[in-house]
Amino acid sequence: MTAAERLQVTLLALLPADGSAISAKALQGAVGCTSRDVAEAFDVPVIAGTVRHDLIADSYAAQKKGSSLPHHTDQFPPETAPIYQP
Repeated sequence: MTAAERLQVTLLALLPADGSAISAKALQGAVGCTSRDVAEAFDVPVIAGTVRHDLIADSYAAQKKGSSLPHHTDQFPPETAPIYQP
């Protein structure tokens, strides 16, 4: 795991589970990194929709989508589904 991946995991773990926002400055202080590091670490989660970024307040919040599973997993059939073979 790279240093950037470790930072991303750490920052994601610091987000409140109830969906409330936490400021980028608070995240910086908790981890001891720069504002750019925080922004870069959340790039992919924000694009994926798992993290919400409020640009005006410069804060981040966990974004829950239905279940705790990633949003794309419901596109695949369950493993117990019969397999169609022509």
